[in-house]
Amino acid sequence: MTANSDTLAEAIDALAEKAHTCFDAPPRHSRHHNRLARAERITECVADAIDTHRDWRAAARDRRSRREACTTRARRVRA
Repeated sequence: MTANSDTLAEAIDALAEKAHTCFDAPPRHSRHHNRLARAERITECVADAIDTHRDWRAAARDRRSRREACTTRARRVRA
């Protein structure tokens, strides 16, 4: 993983931990429902970030393999 990938993974982990903390907290007042709703939104954002990150990594892999295939074909033609 690159430094940016590591940073994104750390941010996603932190958001997921925050969401779990909110879900696991005992109800202390009438705003517990609001905390749960916020935690659900955080969890959805984390899931979206993970999906986006996976899509980005897959696209980068595809670009890399296409570039390598073109380079290999060019070497064969020259040889």
